[in-house]
Amino acid sequence: MYVVIEGWKKLKLQDEKIEEILNRNREGVDLLRRARNAVYHFQKEMYGRKIADFADEVGRNSWLRTLYREFVRFLAEYPESVYPFDDGEEQFCIKFYEVLGWVPDYERT
Repeated sequence: MYVVIEGWKKLKLQDEKIEEILNRNREGVDLLRRARNAVYHFQKEMYGRKIADFADEVGRNSWLRTLYREFVRFLAEYPESVYPFDDGEEQFCIKFYEVLGWVPDYERT
């Protein structure tokens, strides 16, 4: 999930709900970054402090699940936000998800 957050920031994408979650949980995002680094870089301890700190954070707060759902929502709505509403829109959306290789499980409310 940290890779998605990192990509979001580098691409400078904007979404009010996602930005709110990220801004409210800056410490949690940093703990996620540290846990990700602990997984992908050698650590003497299999379950060290970086992983334990992140696990404690996730256990106290559901922000990461909420963020995941908002990323899915954003991705589901993305094709319509970049392609004009005309007869080609549906075809564009189909091709977009074919290239992506995944269709979000998302219904508008």
